[in-house]
Amino acid sequence: MGIAPSFPLQLVPINYSNPSSFTSTGEHQENFELHTEETVFEKITKKFFVTMVDERERMIEAKRKLQSMDYESYTKKYGWSESEIADISAQFCTFDQNQDGVIDFHELCKALDELGDHTSKEERRAYFDSVDDDNSGGIEFDEYLQLVREVMRHQREGQASGKLDDLCAHGTERAIKIRKLSVLQQMESGVF
Repeated sequence: MGIAPSFPLQLVPINYSNPSSFTSTGEHQENFELHTEETVFEKITKKFFVTMVDERERMIEAKRKLQSMDYESYTKKYGWSESEIADISAQFCTFDQNQDGVIDFHELCKALDELGDHTSKEERRAYFDSVDDDNSGGIEFDEYLQLVREVMRHQREGQASGKLDDLCAHGTERAIKIRKLSVLQQMESGVF
């Protein structure tokens, strides 16, 4: 009665297999491989995702290296104390705004802009490329330590190389001051 059917409905099961993987009698072919050419869209998508995955793996590796930092090896290599390396690490993390373990070009530009630097984008790019020793597209912590060592050498010799020296010097001074504050003082100062 009514509009409900009085006979049982049989639903066709959902099949996610390729129809060409079956014989004409409906039997599934063993070891079936579908051979089709990649479309232009599939090629572009594959290239995009391979590039994205490679970049993501590089960032994960840089972040892992930063998190599992061996202070002792850095103290031997650069002659700084562990607290100085911790200060430089904190400074690096401040400039690394997305916390991926790498300072990219945009993050460097933003830090320089906040300092009031008015160098051109071309000058910044040239300097960035000279600091990025491995041409990875980002300044990793090891490269940053080399930069800080170079800046400190310039300061000792009385040579100023511009806003980047100011960036490293002021960042290091601020990190040292912040480390000397208690947690309560840091919270009251707006550090957290």
